[in-house]
Amino acid sequence: MNLFGEDMYQIPEILTPKLDGILGLLVDDYLSIEFRHENFDQEQINDFKDIFYSLAKCIVSATDTLKEEDYRDIVEINLRYGIPYVVVINELSYIKDIFIHELLEFKAVDGVIFLCKLFDDLSNNIASTYLANYIKSLHLRNNLRLQSLSEMQKNYILHYEAHIRWLDQLVYVMEKRDITGMPELNPSLCIFGQWLKNEGKTVFSNETKYNEVIAIHKTLHFVASKIENMITTESCDCHAGMIYLEKAEFLSLEIGTELALLDNRQIMLRAIKDPLTGVLNRSLLEQLFCDQLEFSCVTETSFILAMCDLDHFKSINDTYGHLEGDLILKLFSKTLKEQLRASDLIFRYGGDEFIIILPASNKIDAKKLINKVRNAFKFNINNYNNNCLNITLSTGLLEIRPSELPCLERSSFEGFIDKVDKALYRAKTNGRDCIEFH
Repeated sequence: MNLFGEDMYQIPEILTPKLDGILGLLVDDYLSIEFRHENFDQEQINDFKDIFYSLAKCIVSATDTLKEEDYRDIVEINLRYGIPYVVVINELSYIKDIFIHELLEFKAVDGVIFLCKLFDDLSNNIASTYLANYIKSLHLRNNLRLQSLSEMQKNYILHYEAHIRWLDQLVYVMEKRDITGMPELNPSLCIFGQWLKNEGKTVFSNETKYNEVIAIHKTLHFVASKIENMITTESCDCHAGMIYLEKAEFLSLEIGTELALLDNRQIMLRAIKDPLTGVLNRSLLEQLFCDQLEFSCVTETSFILAMCDLDHFKSINDTYGHLEGDLILKLFSKTLKEQLRASDLIFRYGGDEFIIILPASNKIDAKKLINKVRNAFKFNINNYNNNCLNITLSTGLLEIRPSELPCLERSSFEGFIDKVDKALYRAKTNGRDCIEFH
C-alpha cells in the first residue's frame, strides 16, 4: 500500500527519529500531570511510557489498520490502573496532534490523512474494548448495589431498587445490541416515575427539589432513548455508548442520593428521640451509621461523621447546676436542628457530646455546615438570658469515601468512632472552639 507520492517523505522517516522526544513530552507534559493526583509512582509512569512507545512504533510503521495485539497492552494497563476512558482518548489525541504537527512541517499531507484514519480506527477499537469492560463492571456494581440495599432499612429508597433494575436492563440491551428488551422509556410510566408523579409529590421538602428530581429522571430516560437510537443503527458508536452509559449511571446515582436523603428526613421525624434534647437516641447510631455506609457505597458518594463537644460545659453544671446545664444542651440541640439540613442525622452520644452524620457531603461541605453551627451557637449563647457564658464548640470530622473503602473490607463501627474521637481530641488540645479532621 503506497501512501505517498514518490517524492514525499514517508511517516517512519519523519517520525521515528523524533519518537524519544515525543514520548518524553507525553510523560513530562501529560502523564505526570494527569497521574500525579492518582499517586502513581515513577515506576508505573515508566510502564506507561514503555507501552506508549511500543504503540507509537506500531503507529509509525503501520501501512494499514492496527492489529489487536498492537494496542492490547495500552488498553490493559489503563484498565488495570482504573484510568477513565476519556483520559485514554486524550492520551491518544495528544500523540496524534504531535505526529500530525511533525508531518505538516514536511508537508506530508497524505501521511496526515492516513494517520487521522488510523487514529480514528484505533480510538474506535479502544472504545469498543472499554465499553465491553464498562458493561461487565456496571452489571457487577448494580448487583452489589441491590445486595446492599436488601440489607438496609428502607423507606423511599425502596424505589431506587426498582430503578437499579431498570438501569441494569438498559445495560443488558446495550450488551446484546437488542432493543427488544428495552426498559420503559417513558419517564412517567416506569415504576419510579409513577411513584414520583403521585406519592412523590408529597414527600419532598419543597417544590424546587421535587422539580430537580423530575428533571434528573427525565434526562436519564432521554439518555436511554439515545441508546435505543444508537443500537438501531448499522454500526454501534462505541464512543457514544461509553458516554451514554456513564451518564446514565451518574444520573441513577443522583436519584439514589436524593431518595437516601428523603429516608434520612423520615428517620429524623419518626425515630425514637432523646427525651431531653429531641435529637436521635444513641441506641440507633450504629444501625443508622451502617445503613449510611452501605448507601455511600451504593451511590459512590462520600459522607461525614462528626463528633461535637461543648467546651467548658462541666463548669456550667458545677457553677449553675444541672438544670441550667440541661437548658444549654437544649439550646445547642435547637441550634443544630436550625442550622443543619433536614437529612442530616443528629445523635446525642452522651452528656454534652453529639454525633452528626452528614450524608452526600465532603470536607468542604462539612466545614461550612459546622462553622454555621459554631457561629450560631456563639450568638445564641451570647444572647442567652443576657448572660455571656464561656461555652464554645469543638468538633472532630471524618470524611468517609467509598472509593477508598471497598464495600467488602469495611472497618468496624467502633473503628470509625475511634477515628472521629481522636480528631475531636485534637480540636480540644489545639485550643478548643475549632474543627479538626482525621
